[in-house]
Amino acid sequence: DALPISYVGADVGYNFGHASVNDPSAPDDSAPIRGWDGGGFVGYGHAFSGGMQGAYLGGELGYDWSGAKGDAGGASYHERGNFEATIRPGAVIGDNVLGYGIVGYSHADFKAYGNGESQEFNGYVLGLGMEASAHSPVKARLEYAYTGFNSGDIGNVRFKPRSNEIKLGI
Repeated sequence: DALPISYVGADVGYNFGHASVNDPSAPDDSAPIRGWDGGGFVGYGHAFSGGMQGAYLGGELGYDWSGAKGDAGGASYHERGNFEATIRPGAVIGDNVLGYGIVGYSHADFKAYGNGESQEFNGYVLGLGMEASAHSPVKARLEYAYTGFNSGDIGNVRFKPRSNEIKLGI
């Protein structure tokens, strides 16, 4: 047996990532990409019973508007937003706590101020989360996720962003 769960929510978080910056006209550099972000998500999952008592499997789509910025190689870089599609395997702990892993795909848009160009990046997401409720339909959650993006060119600069993010959501 499975108990289906569908949900919508919102989150805020802090991104403390960085990017490798390779500019042919300057020494290689690393840009800290830091800032607050917020967004929304929709998801669907199953909390299993019977022979798989306590197991959970879900999927989620989300979008975050980002204020994460950093400077390197004579330019300022800004992550403007990102879309994520994730799978969330986990375990129900007691009546109202869920612990889960996060694995999936991310697509983000970065802009370089200095040359005015932007580039979209694709990457993988890995993380952990915990969700709890106080016997109500409203749940609070805390997540950590790492995102490793592909490298790409913003103007003549080779840029490879990585993200570490902590989020709080309801």
